[in-house]
Amino acid sequence: MLILKAFVNEKQIDEIKIHNIGVEENGVAQYEIRKPENLRNIRIFHIRENGWKILAEKALYAINATNRAREREETTRRKNG
Repeated sequence: MLILKAFVNEKQIDEIKIHNIGVEENGVAQYEIRKPENLRNIRIFHIRENGWKILAEKALYAINATNRAREREETTRRKNG
């Protein structure tokens, strides 16, 4: 499990947990992002030998993409009333 913690001025504001869920094929492992709490679980794929920094980057990108999609849905819902 990889745990990423976000801080602002020494105060922790968030924690992201990335679990290897054990599905591996051709050297590619499947991971599940289980935090932050306002998101549903997200699954991503990663080649373990590429290291934790790349895994962290992929996780943050996936979270950001999910947030953008949710914001677009909310905007559309508000416009359509």
